[in-house]
Amino acid sequence: MPLTQSAMFLWFCAILILAYSIFLRRRKSSLPFPPGPPGLPVIGNALDIPTTNIAQRLHDLAARYGKLVYFSVLGRSIIVLDSYDTACELLDKRSRNYSDRPDSVMAKLTTFADSNLPLISYGPRWRQHRRIFHQTLQLPTVDTFYRSNIRQVTRELLLNLLEGPQAFSRHINHAFVASVLSIGYGISIPRDDKYYGKLLHEALETLEAIVVPGKYPVEVIPALQYLPTWMPGARFKKDIGDVREKVLKARWELYDKAKSLLDSEYAGDTMIVMMLRRAATLEGAAAADEEEQATGALIGTYLAGSDTTVASVRAFFLAMAINPDVQKKAQAELDRVVGRTRLPDFEDRESLPYVNAVVKELTRWNVVAPMGLPHAALEDDEYNGYFIPKRTIVIANVWAMSRDPVAYPDPEIFNPDRFLKDGELYAGALDPYSYIFGFGRRVCPGRHLADASLFLTCASTLHAFSISPPLDDNGKPVKLEARVETDRVIAHPKEFECIVEPRWAGVADLVRP
Repeated sequence: MPLTQSAMFLWFCAILILAYSIFLRRRKSSLPFPPGPPGLPVIGNALDIPTTNIAQRLHDLAARYGKLVYFSVLGRSIIVLDSYDTACELLDKRSRNYSDRPDSVMAKLTTFADSNLPLISYGPRWRQHRRIFHQTLQLPTVDTFYRSNIRQVTRELLLNLLEGPQAFSRHINHAFVASVLSIGYGISIPRDDKYYGKLLHEALETLEAIVVPGKYPVEVIPALQYLPTWMPGARFKKDIGDVREKVLKARWELYDKAKSLLDSEYAGDTMIVMMLRRAATLEGAAAADEEEQATGALIGTYLAGSDTTVASVRAFFLAMAINPDVQKKAQAELDRVVGRTRLPDFEDRESLPYVNAVVKELTRWNVVAPMGLPHAALEDDEYNGYFIPKRTIVIANVWAMSRDPVAYPDPEIFNPDRFLKDGELYAGALDPYSYIFGFGRRVCPGRHLADASLFLTCASTLHAFSISPPLDDNGKPVKLEARVETDRVIAHPKEFECIVEPRWAGVADLVRP
C-alpha cells in the first residue's frame, strides 16, 4: 500500500475510534461537561489549546468560562483548574481519584516514565518510589543530614560570585549541580567542573523537550508509535533515542561512581547510602529491584529538583536588581540580626521575617512550574453539577493562582510585605507553598530540601552582595524587565545581566575558607 494511503488509513481508523469513544462517554452521564470553548467535529478543541504563553492564555479563557474550563481534544477530556480553591477541592480533598498521571506515549517509549517519580502512574510502583523519597527527603532528614551540605554549596556560590561576578548565572547552575551530586550521590565536584554539569544538563534538556504538551502527534494518536523509523513523521523516534542515551548515561554513570565511594572516607549520610541500607535488608530479586529503583530515584532527584531551584535563584537575582528598596530592607534586617562577622545560618531563620517574606514572594512572583504536572482522573466524577469522565487530564494553572488579585493585590509587583503583618509573617495570606509544590498525594517530596536551599542561598547572597542593573554606555542603569520563558515545563527568566558587588570590604574574609 502506498505511503499516502497508509497514512490516510491510520487517520481514518483513529477518527472512527475517537468518535465512538466520545459517543460511549456521553451515554454514561446525563450531566453536562464543564463550560469551555465550542469545538469542531472530531478534533474538538485541538485548535483552542494554546501552544505559547500557555498559562496566561488559559487564564484568559477562564475569565470567559469560569474556574473550571473544559476541552475535548480528539476525544480526550481536559480540564484546567484556574483557582486555588477549585484545585484544593479536586486534587487535595479527592486526591485518591486524582493522583494518577496521564499516559504519555513519549515518556513510556523512553522508559523513563517507570523510574521518575513525577511521571510514574499511580499504583504500587509509585508508592514504592514515594517511600524511597519520603525516607530520604522528609523534613527531619533534611535538617539532620543535609544542612551542612547546603552550607558548603552556598559558601562556594558566594566565593564564585566574589571572584567572577559577571558569570553569576553559570555559578548558580554549578551550585545546584554540586548540591544534588553531593546530597544524592556523595560526589564532590570542583568549582570549575564542566563534565558533570554538562552530563546532567544534556539529560535534563532532552527530557524536558519530550514532555512539552502537544509537541508530538504520537501523544494524540498512539498508533503512530508503530511507524518504522524511516517513515515521514517518525522523527520522534530519534528524539526518544537521544533521551534514552543521555538519561541512562547519567543515571548509571553517577550511580556507579557513587557506589565506588561507599567504602571510602567520603561516604556519608547521602541518599544513596540510605537507599542501599534499605536494599541490604532484602534478598534476591527484591534487593535487586530496590537497587534498580534507587538509581531512577536518584537521577530523578536532579531532573525534578535542581532545575527548579536554579530557576528560582536566577529569578531572585533579577528581582533584587529590579527592586532595590526590597533589597535594602532585607539587608538592613540581616545586618541587625546577623551582624557583619559571620554569614546567616538556619538558626537565624525565625529572626528574619522579612527575608522569609522575600523568599515566599519570590516563589509566587516567579512560579517555576506555571502549569504544574497534569493529574488524571482514575474514575468518573461529578463536581458542582458537571461530569468529569474517567481518564480526564486535569491541569492546575498554578501561574493563575499566583496572580489572583484578591489574594495578591497588584500581583505583578514584587512585594514581600504582602506576607507580613506587624513585622511578622502573616498566616492569613495565601502561602505560595500551598500550591507551587503541587497538590494531594502528588505534592513534591523534595519541597523541604528546596525550601532550605532557597532560604540560605537568598539570605547569604543578600548579606554578602549588592545586586544592581547593568549600566548603559552613558553610565545609567539599564531598565530590566521580568521576562520569563513560560512555555517550558520549568519557567526560567530570560537571559539578563546584573552587577554583583561585595557590600563591604570584609566580605572576602567571610566567604573564603
